[in-house]
Order: sequence, then C-alpha cells, then structure tokens
Amino acid sequence: GDYAARNGFEYVFKIDDDVYGFTGRYGARSNEQRAREKLQLALTEIEHALDTNPLLGAVGFPYHNELYEEKTWGNVNSRLQTCYVIRTRFVPLPPDAFEWSDFAHTLRVRGAGFATIRYGAAMNCCPVGGTSGGAQDFNRKRLAEASREAFMRLWPGLQWKTTTHAWGIEPDFRRTKGLGNG
Repeated sequence: GDYAARNGFEYVFKIDDDVYGFTGRYGARSNEQRAREKLQLALTEIEHALDTNPLLGAVGFPYHNELYEEKTWGNVNSRLQTCYVIRTRFVPLPPDAFEWSDFAHTLRVRGAGFATIRYGAAMNCCPVGGTSGGAQDFNRKRLAEASREAFMRLWPGLQWKTTTHAWGIEPDFRRTKGLGNG
C-alpha cells in the first residue's frame, strides 16, 4: 500500500500468494491468450466502476467454484477474498492483522461506509490454501491467534467461527451485526 500511495496509484490489485491462475465457469481453463483478454477486460471494467462510483471501495473476484452464472456484477457487500481490486487508501493494515488481510480489508471498506461488489464475467479465482509457498509455509494457526487478538481490538463486535482450514478459526461476517451483509 505504501508504494502505491507514494507513486499515485488509486487502486491496488491484491492477489493471494498461492493463487495459480484464473479459470472460466466451473473451473474450465481458458487458453493463455483468452485468459489474458478476459483479465484485461475485467481490470478495465473494474477501474471504470471504481472511477465512476465514489462509494465503491473494492471489487472482488469469485472464489473457487463461486462463478455460478456469468454475470458482470453481483454480491453487493460480500466479503473480499483471495483476489480483488481495492482503493489504495484502504490497503494499509496493522501488521498483526496479517493472517486475514481479506477480512481486514472488507472491514476497513465497509466500516468507512463504502461498498464491495463482485465482478463475475467469466472469471473465477483458482483454489487457494492447498498449494505450497507463501503463507502456507508458516504456522498459520499461531498467526491466526495473533491476528484474532488484533481483530478483537480493532473490531470488538466481530464474531468468530471454527473452520477446518489449517488456521482453525476465522471471522464470521454472517453473524456479525452492522456489516450490511443482508
């Protein structure tokens, strides 16, 4: 975020370190040229949406197998996850909130009165959490506990749930009041 702000970038494309590509609907892989064209179109349309909607804080892509229908826009105020374009001003996070940057970015955007939306025109992030490298090489359960403490301090009303993922717990936006998730 600091680099982007210092260099005048209005938006940051955040992509998890273990994402290995984008696919079409139901995981159908596009050839490299078609995937490049789809991504360029997506980024152009997302930039236009952010430029023309001053209360739009971020645009996410569907997570693995969430591209149920190929529609450009949907899921208003859904949480950001894995891959998204976000206004630069929302990127900086406390260092101890590292483990769930996507949750923290959602809370920053929504807490400032801005909206999130999903872009789903034939784009679908490949699955995360199952490959090696990046955050996968750390003790994610320990990082999750440290991040939970930071989240509780920053967002005291946040609800929590257990998960089968390696980190064991995560914020529960569905049970947290005041996020406009209805």
